[in-house]
Amino acid sequence: MQAACRSRVLPRRPHHLAGAPSDAARAFFPNRALSAALLLAPTLAILILLGIPALMPEGIPVDTFLGRMLSSGRLLLQFYWANWLGLRDIKWQGFDSGYAYLIARIGVLGFAALWAALFSIPCENAQARLHRQLIALYLSAILCISYSPLTIKTASLLWFLFGATVPDAARRARAEAAAISA
Repeated sequence: MQAACRSRVLPRRPHHLAGAPSDAARAFFPNRALSAALLLAPTLAILILLGIPALMPEGIPVDTFLGRMLSSGRLLLQFYWANWLGLRDIKWQGFDSGYAYLIARIGVLGFAALWAALFSIPCENAQARLHRQLIALYLSAILCISYSPLTIKTASLLWFLFGATVPDAARRARAEAAAISA
């Protein structure tokens, strides 16, 4: 009976495969060129949002995905130059448009600086690079319809997981010191 209750120990992955992305992940995010392309993802998303009101008919319910995209585009089309620079707040609630909410608060230059900060974090392994690419994809898509990634519910988990995948400088320094002394 004890033999039946024992848990089976699974073989460990070889050290050279630890932390390596799967073949499926490599198929979707093969190299660092995608990180460069994702730098432009918010610009593309904003341009799409600005074009949607011209393409969509009236009467789309607001509380649908398409309706939120439409209302987000309409809100961005009502921006003055001061809104785009973050010098003037919007009169309407921008909760259904993360881009409008962020740009009205910190401006295009502030948003570009935050976006660049995401890509300036050194990611030395494939797992961290993949996680950063997925964060960029997630943020560029969700900010079209919501400002929810700025709330404690999703942002805290997102950045905690990202911090867990990026090796910190202290850990690197300890590893280098151990390698030199050995």
